[in-house]
Parts: sequence; C-alpha cells; structure tokens
Amino acid sequence: MSEKSLFTDKVAEKIWAQYFRRLDRWLRALDETQKQELILEIKGHLLESLQSEPSESESERLLNAIERLGEPETYVKPMLAERLLTKASKSLKPKDVLRGLYYHFVGGVKKIFAGIIFVFGYALAVSLALIGLLKVFFPGRVGLFLFEKGTLLFGLSVKPEGARTEVLGYWIIPICLGSAFLLYIGLTKLLKVLKKK
Repeated sequence: MSEKSLFTDKVAEKIWAQYFRRLDRWLRALDETQKQELILEIKGHLLESLQSEPSESESERLLNAIERLGEPETYVKPMLAERLLTKASKSLKPKDVLRGLYYHFVGGVKKIFAGIIFVFGYALAVSLALIGLLKVFFPGRVGLFLFEKGTLLFGLSVKPEGARTEVLGYWIIPICLGSAFLLYIGLTKLLKVLKKK
C-alpha cells in the first residue's frame, strides 16, 4: 500500500508528507537502515492511532494522532541518542561518539554538565595521544620538565632550555598513549552505562 493511498483527503496527505519530511531531517544522523526502521516504527504508531478514531475526518484524525505522538523535535532526540550511542559504543569511532553525545546531552542542566565532563575527558584523551606522538618528532621540546625553581611543565615547551631535567624521557610515549587509550575506552564504556539509565 503506497502512502498516497493511505488517505482520500488531500489535506491529510499533505500533513502526512510534511510530518515525515520534518522527521527525515531529524534522522539524517542515522544510517539508512536505522533511519528506515525508525520511520516504519513511527508510521506504525501513527496509523494505529489513526484507526482508533474512526468518526472524524482523516485530516482531524491525523492531526490528533500527531498531537498524541508529539512533534519530531521532542520525541526523536532520545531515540536518536540511544541509537547513536549504541553505535558509538560498538564502533569506538570519535565521530560516532561526538554525534551520540550531542544528541544525548542536548537539554537539561544535568545533561549539559555531564556533556561538558565527557567533552573535557575526550579532549584530554586526544591531548595525551598528541603529546605521546609529538615526543617522537620533538624529543627536546615534549615531555615532563622539572625547572630549577621546582615548577613542572607537562606537554610541549617552546623554550625548554631553562629546564633542569626531563623527568620521563621516552617513557612519556607509552604512558601518554596508554593513558589516552584507557581514558577513551573508559569514557565510551561509561557512556554505554549512562545510556541504559
């Protein structure tokens, strides 16, 4: 049954088409298979709701069904976040993680606070990995430097000449890369746990 044949009322057809165009915009972040599954699920809910009010006109029944289900902007975010975070927890790709975080933490003070912590954590993981990699190319400028006055500098130093000693040497490479990896995996696993709540 094509969507055109769902309605005899042209207004209802137009409402249906507009609703699913808006929904389609929200679901762009999903791959095509997930997107189609979610669209079919939502169509099923709307059609079921439509059939529960046989006495009204098609357009009125459709508007009532949409009102009961809600606008895509309100109910799609949690569904989208769940699917994207599930994908991120399996793929471990930074792009998937960031997209999942975006949709999961948009809205609410607690979610914003948690989002800031996760963004900071992932930024720290990337920074540690960069420090580990840069040590190979700039061995005299990257490290944990102890200056004569007792101050420490961790990372990239523009002028390490005043440094008394470089504390970690080349051990900074496995320490930073290992820490970055563990932090990244830990944050991603924590996302998985939070997603289930």
